[in-house]
Amino acid sequence: AFALGGNLADCTRAGQTQGKLMSILGTSAGAYLSWIIGPDPFRVALCMLPLAALSLYSMHVSSQLVVLRSLNVQRAERVFHAMLYQLPPDARPAARTELTAPTPEQIAEVETFAQQYRSVFRTEMLLQPLIGGPPTGGWRLALPFARSVSSTVAFELLRASPAGACARDSDAWAATWHAGAAYAIAVHTPSARDAPEVLVWHSSTSTPLHKLQAVWHACVLRHALDGRRARPLDLGAAHARAMELWPAVLRSMESTDWLLGMVYLDGDGAYLEREDTAAPVRAPRADARAGDRELDE
Repeated sequence: AFALGGNLADCTRAGQTQGKLMSILGTSAGAYLSWIIGPDPFRVALCMLPLAALSLYSMHVSSQLVVLRSLNVQRAERVFHAMLYQLPPDARPAARTELTAPTPEQIAEVETFAQQYRSVFRTEMLLQPLIGGPPTGGWRLALPFARSVSSTVAFELLRASPAGACARDSDAWAATWHAGAAYAIAVHTPSARDAPEVLVWHSSTSTPLHKLQAVWHACVLRHALDGRRARPLDLGAAHARAMELWPAVLRSMESTDWLLGMVYLDGDGAYLEREDTAAPVRAPRADARAGDRELDE
């Protein structure tokens, strides 16, 4: 039977098995009926049309039946987007704020498979963008769509201090470490004309829950940036709001049967480390991948 509630690997395995089986059966039936249909292209096309329509309809029904409980970027964003709209704007959360997370079944109804996913947030999130420039050589083929951030900016912003801020030319950057240095978040606001960006880096020791928390944190900032209009964003209040709401978010997602240990939120794959308050930040370079670059305080 098709894996209705399994993860993507289970669904892929079941789909490939069924696809191969139907291919064998279809080839056998075609060989048996070929002497009836004959070589006329019109008659062949006439027979193929209903079969193609049936195949497409079956694929559509299968995609509607599949319910994935793991969390990738699309599912996580849709869950967090729905939860953020349950909160009054700019209100500080109570100690026991209760939120209701959409169920996997509800997300499956709106999840995009065939078409490219467009984020439900207007503010872009760069998840673990590469540091040091775009990929070169063979990495350009392996990572054709990877985003990158200047190493000068990244290292200056994300030093070992718990929080840092930097202004560079007309660009405005602000970055902070969170969850015991399990992840770092930077907000890039180039100018009033350009859209802001939220950048997230995990550490190499981050757990699945840390990665999920980092994306939640980024979504809170993006939600605030989406609705700020002309007034400046209070980043400190937005960071505090994200941290204070996280326990309620976690409780709600646990109660709706999401697999919180199965998250696929690694983005472009760059990691940042903060060992202690005097240690340098280490991050993989996008153009070398041969070792870590260190920057002394």
